[in-house]
Amino acid sequence: MDRDFDKEKIIDKMRSLRDKRDLELLNMDLKGINLNSYYQKELPKNKVLNVKYLGEINFDEEKKGIYLIIEQKEKEDGTLIEIERYYTEDGEFLGGNNKADQFDFIVLNEKYIDREDLLKELQNMGKEGIFDLNEIEEDRIDKIAKLLGIKKEDIEEKIFHDERGNVIAV
Repeated sequence: MDRDFDKEKIIDKMRSLRDKRDLELLNMDLKGINLNSYYQKELPKNKVLNVKYLGEINFDEEKKGIYLIIEQKEKEDGTLIEIERYYTEDGEFLGGNNKADQFDFIVLNEKYIDREDLLKELQNMGKEGIFDLNEIEEDRIDKIAKLLGIKKEDIEEKIFHDERGNVIAV
């Protein structure tokens, strides 16, 4: 069972992991981009789709929160695939699952390739998670709309996104 946790701290960690991973993906994308051109048209569709808090596991003799980052990647042929990446609360990458493959299984980071116990713990975690960042943010928009007495769509029209879909201003 999970230790007592502060939901807001977990949500902040989820956002932080999402933003950090999105920046890593953007930096990889920009390597092949001609910034002298209209780069927004050239940016691939690589981004973080969601972050979920899955709970805790025993990791190297201490309890660690585990987060599932779900990414969208664009393959060379233009098709979009989803990739699941497991991270500790410290931002350490543990392993992942390429959902585009015909097999659905977790492959551990090379550093932990021989850690059968870690693989079993990750496999036993529910992918639906304890907290889902997209659902939490959607609920908050619903509450704001209700408090303001307006439709949720009216708020969404006022939210400004960058070219990657991330909220940058309201």
